[in-house]
Amino acid sequence: MTRGWAHRDGVPSVGAVVKVTCASGPALTSQPTSNVGAWQVTLSGHTFPCAAQVSGGTINRITNTTVYHSLGLSSGILNITPLTDLVVANAAQAATPSAWFTALNSGTLTQINATAVTNAVNLLIRILGLAQLGTSINPMTSSFTPAAGNVMDDTLTALSTSLTNAAIAYPTLLAQAGAGPAFTAPAGFSVRLGAAYVGTTSGKAAAGAGTGTSGTGTAASGKAANGTPALAFGNCASKFFANLYMNCTAGAVANFSAVSMVDASDGQVCTASYSNGTLTVTKGALTISSLLNGGAVSMLETLGSGASETIGTMTGFSITGLGVNVTTTSVKWNIAGVLKGINGQVTVPNGGGQKLSCTQP
Repeated sequence: MTRGWAHRDGVPSVGAVVKVTCASGPALTSQPTSNVGAWQVTLSGHTFPCAAQVSGGTINRITNTTVYHSLGLSSGILNITPLTDLVVANAAQAATPSAWFTALNSGTLTQINATAVTNAVNLLIRILGLAQLGTSINPMTSSFTPAAGNVMDDTLTALSTSLTNAAIAYPTLLAQAGAGPAFTAPAGFSVRLGAAYVGTTSGKAAAGAGTGTSGTGTAASGKAANGTPALAFGNCASKFFANLYMNCTAGAVANFSAVSMVDASDGQVCTASYSNGTLTVTKGALTISSLLNGGAVSMLETLGSGASETIGTMTGFSITGLGVNVTTTSVKWNIAGVLKGINGQVTVPNGGGQKLSCTQP
């Protein structure tokens, strides 16, 4: 048996129909989804993987005209949401999953395996900045409740909010996800999504409590062997995606005075400095500061693993009030410790703001 939840915008799809097609076995259609978006079908002699599509029904008592998709590799829970739809687009490299689903055959489905789905999930979480999902919440298979305060539900709400605030049509994001490994989100979208999540019930709780291990471990000092700021692992919390990401408290990174680089595109100089949790970047007359404080959006992207791990990118994030200004700053080094990028952005409610950028190939 395969069952799950069909949700959009953090709200259940009620009275919708789920169609399921597997690598072998007859196509299946569910009974209308329940008032919490629950659905199920019974498999008999079917071969995985299976693709699912939800259509029709109502969302917040408004007729639903959008179809969403998901991919199942085994029986059990299978969610169908905009996030799983994006995963399908990426794994299948299909800009329009509805057309892909209509044309499905056994050959098409057998090209989808666990590695492809896992890679798509991890890429989606990384590109959209969904660190709140961590390693314990899988958008495809983790059961969740359609209620404020549930991390998955709040993430779906934040996705809807950020698409609206950025005036981005969902099919546009879906088409970009269909680029497979080359998937990139619209400029600044992950920042908007992070800000929208901070405004949700679970997001407010995470921002207030923080992550990381404040008050434990030893403060970092000096430089790592490759010239990047030293990182005190004892002050870092969760690692994500095979040791690529970790959330750390401010004391996990050694303070550093101004470092600078020349922008390859215009020859202007950018500088960056870090002091007791505040990451500040400057280009010309523009200076932007934000907090690298172990919150759900601020993070370190690292290269390598274990004791050899080195900082690849520091990203700070600040929000001065719900619906007010959002600032992000980042500094990037390559694995050899060579400074490759300094960036900053101020986003304001009306969609304006300021941006600075220095990059080197």
